[in-house]
Amino acid sequence: MTSLVAFSNSQMPVLFIIFYVLVNTYTQDYNVFNKNIEAEIACIVPNAVNK
Repeated sequence: MTSLVAFSNSQMPVLFIIFYVLVNTYTQDYNVFNKNIEAEIACIVPNAVNK
Protein backbone atom coordinates (compact mmCIF):
# COMPACT_ATOMS: atom_id res chain seq x y z
CA MET A 1 0.00 0.00 0.00
CA THR A 2 3.05 2.26 0.01
CA SER A 3 2.26 3.01 -3.64
CA LEU A 4 -0.95 4.75 -2.52
CA VAL A 5 1.03 6.89 -0.09
CA ALA A 6 3.46 7.84 -2.84
CA PHE A 7 0.57 8.55 -5.21
CA SER A 8 -1.11 10.92 -2.79
CA ASN A 9 2.07 12.83 -1.94
CA SER A 10 3.95 12.98 -5.23
CA GLN A 11 3.24 12.14 -8.86
CA MET A 12 6.88 11.31 -9.60
CA PRO A 13 6.84 7.64 -8.48
CA VAL A 14 3.54 6.90 -10.21
CA LEU A 15 4.94 6.02 -13.63
CA PHE A 16 7.65 3.99 -11.96
CA ILE A 17 5.11 2.01 -9.94
CA ILE A 18 2.93 1.44 -13.01
CA PHE A 19 6.00 0.16 -14.85
CA TYR A 20 6.78 -2.09 -11.87
CA VAL A 21 3.28 -3.57 -11.91
CA LEU A 22 3.30 -4.14 -15.66
CA VAL A 23 6.67 -5.86 -15.58
CA ASN A 24 5.57 -8.10 -12.71
CA THR A 25 2.39 -8.91 -14.59
CA TYR A 26 4.04 -9.86 -17.86
CA THR A 27 7.28 -11.34 -16.55
CA GLN A 28 7.51 -14.80 -15.02
CA ASP A 29 11.17 -14.46 -14.03
CA TYR A 30 10.81 -11.36 -11.86
CA ASN A 31 12.24 -12.47 -8.52
CA VAL A 32 15.63 -10.77 -8.97
CA PHE A 33 14.04 -7.75 -10.64
CA ASN A 34 11.49 -7.53 -7.83
CA LYS A 35 14.24 -7.29 -5.20
CA ASN A 36 15.89 -4.44 -7.11
CA ILE A 37 12.58 -2.62 -7.47
CA GLU A 38 11.82 -2.95 -3.77
CA ALA A 39 15.14 -1.27 -3.03
CA GLU A 40 14.26 1.54 -5.45
CA ILE A 41 10.81 2.05 -3.92
CA ALA A 42 12.36 2.09 -0.45
CA CYS A 43 14.37 5.11 -1.62
CA ILE A 44 11.61 6.85 -3.59
CA VAL A 45 8.71 6.56 -1.16
CA PRO A 46 10.37 8.30 1.85
CA ASN A 47 11.43 11.15 -0.44
CA ALA A 48 7.87 11.54 -1.70
CA VAL A 49 6.48 11.50 1.84
CA ASN A 50 9.01 14.05 3.08
CA LYS A 51 8.01 16.46 0.30
